[in-house]
Amino acid sequence: MAEDWKFFASDKKFDYYFDAASKIHVGKDILAIKVKSICVDKEKFLSDVKTFGKSVEKYEKYGHNIISAKVDCSSKKCLIELVTEYDNEGKVIDYAAGALTNWSPVSEGTLGEILYQAACH
Repeated sequence: MAEDWKFFASDKKFDYYFDAASKIHVGKDILAIKVKSICVDKEKFLSDVKTFGKSVEKYEKYGHNIISAKVDCSSKKCLIELVTEYDNEGKVIDYAAGALTNWSPVSEGTLGEILYQAACH
């Protein structure tokens, strides 16, 4: 199945797209979804990279990430299964499988809210 990226939100650091082709029901009110976050403010992003103690050099050519997650629309919770980070040439920089191992409540202004908006609206 081909990817079908649709723009749906933006913030100070990223433009967000969801893959309409990957959005599927996997349980009662639970959807699996992929979200692509394209970096629009590299300076702010690199500042955050430093804050998290990661190597800035590794991220100087950062382009975007793709997040695979499940969202429970009725209980407003999400589970991030995989985050893959890419450079501006499409090469993998880093990844984190099982980034969050527990379902987390969706809070305003968080990645969870972005995922919830993409999956449930």
